[in-house]
This record gives sequence, C-alpha cells and structure tokens, in this order.
Amino acid sequence: MKKIFIAALMTAAASLIAAGTPEKVEAKPAASKSAATREGAIKAGFDEKVWGNPEFDGKTYVLKKTSWKVTDNKVPSSWYIMERNKGDRTFAIVPHADNNGSFIRISGGTISKDLRKVGEKNTFHIRYKGKGSGYLYVIRYNQKTRGNLKSELFHHFNNVDVKEWTDAVFEVNMPVHKDGERRVFWFTAFDKSTFEIDSIYLTTK
Repeated sequence: MKKIFIAALMTAAASLIAAGTPEKVEAKPAASKSAATREGAIKAGFDEKVWGNPEFDGKTYVLKKTSWKVTDNKVPSSWYIMERNKGDRTFAIVPHADNNGSFIRISGGTISKDLRKVGEKNTFHIRYKGKGSGYLYVIRYNQKTRGNLKSELFHHFNNVDVKEWTDAVFEVNMPVHKDGERRVFWFTAFDKSTFEIDSIYLTTK
C-alpha cells in the first residue's frame, strides 16, 4: 500500500474511533469449524472470486520487512497487515490441533482486505475468540482525489473475554461506489488485546 493511502486510512480510523460505539450484535458459540460461519455464508451467496481465502488456509506470502513480530514472516494470501510505528504487534498463522485448516492470531494491530465488489449491503460472517478490545470497519478512500470518504465503523469489541469459538454476523450498509473509490475492511485488535480468527466471509447484495 502506498504511504499516502495508509496515512489517509489512519486519519479516517481516528475519526471513526471518536465517533462512538455502534450497536452490539449477538454472537453464538459454534459447534464446529464448518457449522454456522461457512454454511451461513454459502447460503447467503458467498463468492470466493470476490473474497478469497476466507479461512486463512490458502497460500501465504513472506514479509521481507515489517515492524510486526510475524511468525515465520508469513501472512495469508489476499490479506494485509497494516504498518504502525508504535506499540507491539504480533501475528501468526496457527494450525488447528486436528489439522483441519488454520486460524490467525493477532495482537495490537490491524489486518485488512480490499472490498472489490460493488454492493450496498455487506454481511461479514466471522468466527472468532479473544480477549480485549477491537474494531471492525470499512475504510473508504478516493484514489483519484486522494481524499477520505465517509467510512463505516460497524462493530466494537468492548473489553470482551470470549474463550470458545463463536460465530457472529455483522451487517454494514454502504453507498454506491464513487468513481475512483477504494474500500478496505479492517479488523483491529488494540494495544495488548489478542484475537484468534478462524474465518471471515463476506457476502454482498
């Protein structure tokens, strides 16, 4: 990502954090990896061509230089980790004990992914557990004018302590794409907060 884009995103994120806490979304414990999250997303019309590697089980790429502590310097394909200059940030791809795929562990930083399909209604199907505070939001940025657009903070994990794998569904409505617009999904675990994420699916309408 270009420096100008990262700077714009950080500015937008700061304004989002100051905006307040959105409504809570009820989450339910999940019985198995293939239970609610994957099946719910497929039923809702999930398209892997639009949102690849939702379970972090695909190919990886190597980070040659980063301020993060990244296990084996590997990050899942189709995903990014955002550079920040302060605080400790750790990231790891962790195999499940039963060898049924992998999950990621993130602390003190942000993972991100582009939203490439035009859609006003965006539904994120997420399987997670963790402790601390974090945010889910979509950053909007006009690459032609280099200006920020109205971004959407759509969930705040406020000092949670979730010990079991849990499936949750979050919806966020976005306006029609503007000319030159780029949209990026962020999952941020703040400070010493640590989250483990088994999958993140996106469906759009």
